[in-house]
Amino acid sequence: MKTYLRPIITIAGLLLSSGCFQMFDSGPVSELKVSFNKEKTKEAILFLKGGNATEADSYQVSVKKAGAKLENDEVGNIFTADGNHGKAILNSNSIKFDWVKSDTLILRYDKSLRTFTQLDQIDGVSIVYKPF
Repeated sequence: MKTYLRPIITIAGLLLSSGCFQMFDSGPVSELKVSFNKEKTKEAILFLKGGNATEADSYQVSVKKAGAKLENDEVGNIFTADGNHGKAILNSNSIKFDWVKSDTLILRYDKSLRTFTQLDQIDGVSIVYKPF
């Protein structure tokens, strides 16, 4: 191997293995909105999951027990969507949710989003979807 290529290959290998150069791992999660049911026993969390070289950023929603920690490798357990290759703009107004009962969550979302996950029920909570 040419001696001038060794430093380049070594630096590239270090970046990939150290996690500083995030090519294939998803990025960290950023909490955007939280809403508790009336009894404060459950919470709905909207968060942004950073993308990587092969995946776009996505907005995800999880319903969890109140006070549960949002993990850095969290995946939305009820709703996941992205910007649909630029057809929709991901911002905090793209997804809205409200508890109408202690066990019913209404989730409104921009119909231009590309959705991947839409669960209708989780842990005794019913989710009603309303695209706008």
